[in-house]
Amino acid sequence: LLTTESPPQIRIVQADPGPNPTTDSTGTKAMKSVRPASSPTVARCTLPGHFPARFTSYEHFENHYRKAHLNRCLECDKNFPDEHFLDLHIAENHDPIQRLRMERGEKTFRCILSTCDRVCSTAEKRRLHCIDKHMFHRNYNFLVVDRGITKFSMSMLVRHPARCNSTTTSTSMAESDARS
Repeated sequence: LLTTESPPQIRIVQADPGPNPTTDSTGTKAMKSVRPASSPTVARCTLPGHFPARFTSYEHFENHYRKAHLNRCLECDKNFPDEHFLDLHIAENHDPIQRLRMERGEKTFRCILSTCDRVCSTAEKRRLHCIDKHMFHRNYNFLVVDRGITKFSMSMLVRHPARCNSTTTSTSMAESDARS
């Protein structure tokens, strides 16, 4: 089975801004702290997974660290909103025993809510359970369990492209489909 390692440690050091991260004797990358008098940037993150990022407060950096580095899958390097989503992802995508149970048709898809004990036989049944029992929005991004989150998909709602306003009714569309 898979094991998880603790996230890399961040060390805050007083330093002038520079292009390279500070690395100590253990190889741990450090976040550089920039003096506020010279720049509005208070902290920078140079951990892997994105380009170096600058932050105007330590609170912004801590928020970034929780979202971008704390719940990361070591197998595929995808990031998840919390530990429960990471656990679901590992079980459904990287656990060979769980995969065998899925292939046998056993109920292996645990509810997205960590407080619910429901286990479903398919991801679709889990989606319907969450919509019906927990009042999830039908456009909730249920694929986050497989895909994780990125800076482009931080919203948990699926975005649909803008639909054009059409005067075509569903009956006339059905008629055109029947003609094809």
